[in-house]
Amino acid sequence: MEERERIEEYLETLYRFEINNIRATTTNIRKALNVAPSSVTEMLSKLAEKSYVEYEKYRGVKLTEKGREIGRKIFERHYLLEEFLRFIRVKNEKVDEIACRIEHDIDEDVENGISKLLFRERSLSDLLTLNECEKGMRCIVVTYYPEKDIMDRIEKFGIFKRSNIRIIEKNSVVSIELDGKKINIDKEICDKILVRKV
Repeated sequence: MEERERIEEYLETLYRFEINNIRATTTNIRKALNVAPSSVTEMLSKLAEKSYVEYEKYRGVKLTEKGREIGRKIFERHYLLEEFLRFIRVKNEKVDEIACRIEHDIDEDVENGISKLLFRERSLSDLLTLNECEKGMRCIVVTYYPEKDIMDRIEKFGIFKRSNIRIIEKNSVVSIELDGKKINIDKEICDKILVRKV
């Protein structure tokens, strides 16, 4: 595994810990990545040098904004790849392993192409746009249509790939619950958010 891939793997793991409220200790990181304790300590020092984390030996580690952004991007890419692999009917037990292997090798163009394909062919899967969801439905965001202005508008709401949402109301706007907050979204934007019912 190349250094860039190892860095991304650590940042993705730290991001997963953060969103799941798991303390980022050397032991937890070692177990999650199945590596030696000395490897974790060495990598955390490198990540701190690159300003991806704040790290003090024996005190744990915390992502910086820079590290969090990369970790979130890899985390979201992994999830999108899992959805794509399921879409093309890869056996479920292989999905995570394959997504993990290729998440570091694709670029934004490939990621956007996968998103567009899933939107276009969603009738062949169990994916829906947010507009197609019914009141009371709980969903997880799979992706959003890859146009910069649309992505920026969606992310301003605090909606990211893998966000858990619940449909509260559907009127002239769609009201959703995200992290305990009610958010109203224009139906035009809801057509650009692809979700899976949970």
